Amino acid sequence: MTNVGLAICVFTFFYNFSNPFILILTLEIMYLLININFIAAWVFMQFFNGLVYVLLIVGISGAETVIGLVIVVKLHTTQSESISQPLNK
Repeated sequence: MTNVGLAICVFTFFYNFSNPFILILTLEIMYLLININFIAAWVFMQFFNGLVYVLLIVGISGAETVIGLVIVVKLHTTQSESISQPLNK
């Protein structure tokens, strides 16, 4: 099930470059799906490195989210038009 979701997210990420919100959202969903796979490997196969990878990915995705939000706020305060508009005009 998570592999299907991951394939959908990868397709959406490479197909939709016009909206930055969709790109950030698909990246976060991909991180969550990869974490679910690592947790399943840890539970069923006692693969302890999977838990370490999950903690590492959660830290990286949290930092990425903060940086993305800072960029969105900066762009929103400096531009008069909406940020959710497509990038290619």
